[in-house]
Amino acid sequence: MAATFSATKPKIRLGNFACRLDQGPSRSAMRSLIPGLPNDILPRLFSLLTLLILLVSSIQADSFQELRKVKTQKQAEAFIAKYGINKISGDGATLLSYAAYNSDLKMVRFLLSKGVDPNITSENGSSALSAAANPQGFEIMKALIESGAKINYVRGASPNSAGSTILSDLFRSGWGKKADITPMLIEIGADVNHRNNRGETPLMAALSSDYGQQKAIEILVRSGANVNAQDNFGQTVLHLAAKSYEQSIFQKLLEFDPDANLKYKDGETPLFALVLYGKAEGVKMLVAKGADVDVRLANGKSLLEFAIAVKEHRAKTLPHLLPASKNINAPDSKGNSLLMTAAMLNQLDVVKLLVEHGADMNVKNQYNATPLQIAKMNNYEAIVRYLTSKGAQ
Repeated sequence: MAATFSATKPKIRLGNFACRLDQGPSRSAMRSLIPGLPNDILPRLFSLLTLLILLVSSIQADSFQELRKVKTQKQAEAFIAKYGINKISGDGATLLSYAAYNSDLKMVRFLLSKGVDPNITSENGSSALSAAANPQGFEIMKALIESGAKINYVRGASPNSAGSTILSDLFRSGWGKKADITPMLIEIGADVNHRNNRGETPLMAALSSDYGQQKAIEILVRSGANVNAQDNFGQTVLHLAAKSYEQSIFQKLLEFDPDANLKYKDGETPLFALVLYGKAEGVKMLVAKGADVDVRLANGKSLLEFAIAVKEHRAKTLPHLLPASKNINAPDSKGNSLLMTAAMLNQLDVVKLLVEHGADMNVKNQYNATPLQIAKMNNYEAIVRYLTSKGAQ
């Protein structure tokens, strides 16, 4: 059973058992470690465990402090002589991961020449390769890979780890402007479709990068990345691109013909996000790619109803949605058409748009009322005048 020590909070952990060094193990904690422990054995075991904790914590604390002091090859040699080259220190780091994290290429090469394991992982499951995944780590990653670092190592040794590989870590760290390492990683076998614990793929991670997304997207997709992969919530890269909309990125993604109608959560397609944020150009591009404008959420609400409800953006988005609708007169759950609802809510701008795009002005609801009659009953004079001028009955 491995023991770990925290330098920031003096705590020792043995499996599921943990205690503060300044407090010692409690009787209840010891009982949780060994269920059914007789009371007469408890005092002796308490003393033995306390001694063990102090011994382990002393060793762990020493290695933790000494690893942080290693700056030169001479200091590294002294550390190796005392603890071994693959020692995991008290905070879970290794000499190699510490050097990689700090972008110390000279130290990394020195440790590799001394036979350090390039795949050794820290307590949280991170490897030196993932520690080097930052904009300054390009040469270090190359050195690690050339020395046998596993390109598809899954970071997931601890329950809290994300289960990511180096490709996802690379893009999530904002690596994009150094994307020239990506082809090298792929060429030696990096899995472009690996999913982490949330179902996120490297392509999805690339969309969260601040730099070089277009280049990253192109490299990944041309290398076999699935543009229609869905995470644990059902989101695709197109959903994510719609939410964080940047026209050039969105346009680049559409070049690879992603499915515009895949749904997540409550039945949302990428169009819903574009409509919500008023991205009219994105709506136009996605509709041209075959996005279904008559799609409905799980609760029965249609995209067009949703677009009308987003008052601040509907004047921009509806002109791109309505011409593509195949059923502009479809009734909602209450039996009302879009035009009826617009008349009922005194939405003259929506009424005009619907009529201009072919909405039936004389359709009747379950109460045998037309949009014009609804407007008259509510004294909406502007709508009454408009519908009358268009020949509504």
